[in-house]
Amino acid sequence: MIFDNTVSYNLKLSDREYIQKLYKKREDCDDILIIKNGLVTDTSFCNIVFYNNLEWITPNSPLLKGSMRAKLLKNSIIKEKKVTPDDIYKYKSYKLINAMRDIRDIKSNSTDTIKF
Repeated sequence: MIFDNTVSYNLKLSDREYIQKLYKKREDCDDILIIKNGLVTDTSFCNIVFYNNLEWITPNSPLLKGSMRAKLLKNSIIKEKKVTPDDIYKYKSYKLINAMRDIRDIKSNSTDTIKF
């Protein structure tokens, strides 16, 4: 988990240099989960969705409103909600989605694997 209140990445074609700087701080983790202004946003390459045993939730504060995220919201497969770092362990699992990673095609990961 990387806390940064200055990161901005609202266009996919934007310069990713700053995201890459944050990514280098991941230590022994596979990826980073970016927290901006106290809210969960995205990982370095994906939007994130959390499962609470009832429904899939995506943070309402993404850095990039990805196309897969938008499609899943439009089709009511996921819902938007404010998610803080303290909320993460209220969820059972998560998935990382993007244009090439549909929620139905990828394995869930336990939220216990997210390092604070």
